[in-house]
Amino acid sequence: MSESNKPYKLYVKLSSDYYHAYLTVDADHFDFRLTKEEIIKALAAKKVTFGLNPNAIEYIINNPDKADNIEVATGIEHEHGVDSKIIYEIDTSQDFKAAEKEDGTVDFKATNFVQTVKKGQVLAYKTEATPGKTGTTVTGMAIKAKDGKLGNFKFGKNVELSEVGMQILAACDGTIKMNGVKVSVIEVLEIFSDVGVKTGNISFSGRIIIRGNVTNGYKVETADSIEIYGVVEAAEILAGGDIIISGGVQGNDDCIIKAGGDIRSNYFNNCEVVAGGNIITDSLMHCKVVCDESITAKGRKGLILGGEYTARHHVIAKTIGTEIGTITKLQLGITNDIMLEFQELAANLKDYKANVTKLKKAYDILSKQKKVKPDDPKINQMYETTKASLDDYNVKLKTTMVDFKNINELIENLKGVYVKADTVYPGVRVKIGNSHYSVKSETAMAKIIKDHGEIILTTY
Repeated sequence: MSESNKPYKLYVKLSSDYYHAYLTVDADHFDFRLTKEEIIKALAAKKVTFGLNPNAIEYIINNPDKADNIEVATGIEHEHGVDSKIIYEIDTSQDFKAAEKEDGTVDFKATNFVQTVKKGQVLAYKTEATPGKTGTTVTGMAIKAKDGKLGNFKFGKNVELSEVGMQILAACDGTIKMNGVKVSVIEVLEIFSDVGVKTGNISFSGRIIIRGNVTNGYKVETADSIEIYGVVEAAEILAGGDIIISGGVQGNDDCIIKAGGDIRSNYFNNCEVVAGGNIITDSLMHCKVVCDESITAKGRKGLILGGEYTARHHVIAKTIGTEIGTITKLQLGITNDIMLEFQELAANLKDYKANVTKLKKAYDILSKQKKVKPDDPKINQMYETTKASLDDYNVKLKTTMVDFKNINELIENLKGVYVKADTVYPGVRVKIGNSHYSVKSETAMAKIIKDHGEIILTTY
């Protein structure tokens, strides 16, 4: 019987990925018998030769009336390889903070935030990347899969690859420093005694941990951070990063604590403190303080008493001043240095713009003259000199515009400064920008702000 005279038709459909083939029998009646050869032939016509399912074919032969989109061939799907993963054996969060108690005070003794490692310690390792598995479609076509990629470690100072390249190791004893996923080891100097006669002055490039006190007349200095578990006496403590002092500072008017970041201490007495970040403590007494962020005195006392305190943003305490009217000076917001820098940048900006305008006109004229007389040495000399000056002033103008924008943003951010205390006493003198205010009477729940150009004392 010819194909055209058969009472049925066989339809073969392939999936879009060519991994599956389906067969449908279309007929008005089913009093006929299919053969395996017919089905194989119909599949072959669509180039379906791989992964044939004999059970499905047998089912269609016996049940042609139920043969509606029956899967008759299944390929082997390709499998992409799995990329390797980097597993860290260290804590990468770097979320180290002083512990705060239930009553809101800070436990300055809980300052052991150093994650130390030993030389040769494994910091991270890679899992193996798996190869891809080639697939085969029902038409017999090979589909190549991608192999998994071997990830790359990101590491910095004092970290090295293992011999086979599947691990990174600490190249020295130190502490972990994370910059995103980039890991470095910062060397740590840990002193288990007082800094004094036995140690001499301490100067170190990495983090310093002192388990004892820093005694009179000694200096501790690092570009990194310093943690001191004891008391600082009349000493000098200098850090590029943070400074944390669990015991406190008894400066005897001959002590300086200076940090590029935050400074935290149980208390500060009779010392000079300079912080690039915040200052957080329980009390400040008779100190000279300069802080690029905010000063907060919280804890059991929360006291600021006597001395001079400069902060860019806020001064917050439980008590500022005393009942006997001890002079306590507070300065906030835009300092004289910032105002001088602002005025200098504004003047430079005006000058550079004028010079660029003048030089641009001269440059345009000389450019035209140079085209007319290209070999005139005098014109060429003036052209080159003018061009060099114009380029120089354009660079100066661009740099100054960036600096001027930055200082404008700084001034804008400093508009919301304030002093806030549960109790503020007479003798407290506040300066915000160029305005002055003296507290005349004891005030509870006091907030001192600048409003419409004047400093006012209100309550909260």
